[in-house]
Amino acid sequence: MNNSLSKRLVQSKLHKPIKLIGAWWNKLIIENGSNAEGSVKTIYVISPYKTGTTYIASLWGEQYAKHEPYHMYSLKYLNKRNFTKNFQQRQNKLNIRIECSGFLSACIEKLPVSTQYIFILRPPISWIQSVLNHFFLLKDLGYNYIDEYYWKKELGYSLQNILLEANQVDLEIMIKDLYRIYLKYIHQCLRHPTVKFVEMKDLDDFAKKLGEEINVTPNFQKSWKRPSKFRYDKVDVKNIINEDAYNELIGSIPKEKYYLKT
Repeated sequence: MNNSLSKRLVQSKLHKPIKLIGAWWNKLIIENGSNAEGSVKTIYVISPYKTGTTYIASLWGEQYAKHEPYHMYSLKYLNKRNFTKNFQQRQNKLNIRIECSGFLSACIEKLPVSTQYIFILRPPISWIQSVLNHFFLLKDLGYNYIDEYYWKKELGYSLQNILLEANQVDLEIMIKDLYRIYLKYIHQCLRHPTVKFVEMKDLDDFAKKLGEEINVTPNFQKSWKRPSKFRYDKVDVKNIINEDAYNELIGSIPKEKYYLKT
């Protein structure tokens, strides 16, 4: 399929049925597979969207690392009944060493303790601004399934609609809610015995250590980061929240809860 046709489909009304049928098909494939523990141990990067997960996954070939695989299936079906069973079936089907998926931040309390997880810490003002920038640019999608299955669940309302309407009061409420959710994730990670932390400033050192653990060196020459040319300017995040609560919280994280700290 050429890029022009693919773009038209993604922006059309056909996008929704295409994604829903694909998710249903993947559900059949994954949930009919084995849920026995596989021989390959996957390390998961589970911090939310816009915390460097795309970059980390890009440092290895797809036979070793993937970014948000089975995305629609995972959003729609994974965090429902039989989470532990479906999580293992999905892991067996993927059979990779590293998965970087922001949607797993919505499932932290359900994540099996037999597996290793990493949460990348990004200062909240920077994180929230990046969320606003990126998800506003998805306004032309025929079906914004991340908004439908992730943000509506986490916020209780549509992030996309608030961004498009640009009502100042609603934007300020949403920014405070995003900050609250982000702190909630960190608290959940602190309580989970096999989640560890890495600061975003240490991504390259983190990647090198991951490479040592899976015995495959990251290729920094082939790394990819989303371009950030657009800035959502309908609201000034730094005038609405400060990072005192975040700084106090990460200052309390025990050294042993860090995967790496420089």
